[in-house]
Amino acid sequence: MNKKARGSGLVEFLLWCFFLVPGVVYSIWSRGGNGKNVCPKCESTTIIPLNTPMGQKLMAEQKNNPSIQVQAQTEKSSNRARNFAIFGAISFVVLIVVSINSTENVTNKVESQQASQPAQQAVSQNKPTAQNLPTEPKTRIEAIVKNLGANYEVTIFGKNPNAKPVAPYEVIINADAGSCASAKQINFDVMKALYTDTIASKDIARIRFNARKYLSTSLGGDDARESTSKTWAESGPTNFLIVLTQMGSGDISYRDMEKQTWGNPTDGCK
Repeated sequence: MNKKARGSGLVEFLLWCFFLVPGVVYSIWSRGGNGKNVCPKCESTTIIPLNTPMGQKLMAEQKNNPSIQVQAQTEKSSNRARNFAIFGAISFVVLIVVSINSTENVTNKVESQQASQPAQQAVSQNKPTAQNLPTEPKTRIEAIVKNLGANYEVTIFGKNPNAKPVAPYEVIINADAGSCASAKQINFDVMKALYTDTIASKDIARIRFNARKYLSTSLGGDDARESTSKTWAESGPTNFLIVLTQMGSGDISYRDMEKQTWGNPTDGCK
């Protein structure tokens, strides 16, 4: 008799290939215990030891009986067929699982793309461009600020606050910012968008920007228009604030509004 581990080597191999944890459990179970006694020829477990009286008698009677070999071949074929059946079943299950996962991934990707397309189209439709902005200066300024995508508070005065607002305007923008960096970025984006617009910038005396708890700035129209588009492109929010702060040194109350440029960050915003 031979000792044989429990289970099937083919099944163990497949479990290790596709499912790591079940493979470990199966290997432990297969090699646990004392195994089983099998025939060295056909691996059958229904055997009679040769050293027993019944075993000796059967050997003497069936020594030249061809049916013994036929039975061994039958049991081998049965074992082989069983192994192939197990292999086929596991492969079929694996293919189904992989196919389901692939289908779900493709479906989710398509649904995500379809869901994002209407949102993108809605944004592009609602977002005004330079070509369809209003030409009237006051409404154009408001549209440009709205075009930045945030709900900033925009107030437009004339240079004489006691008279009806006429160009050139003083534009005051109030915004909520969650941090100093955000306040700098909003300040830069707003002023760049307005002063690089060739139509709106001609009718702006200055822009006042306030981000509560972080900074307050002012950029006069003449000072801004002296900056080229290249200067705006190369500048950044922090450098922009530094320039405003430096230009605001000294008494500027006597200057024209178009030259009143300064920056006033809080102690926590540098």
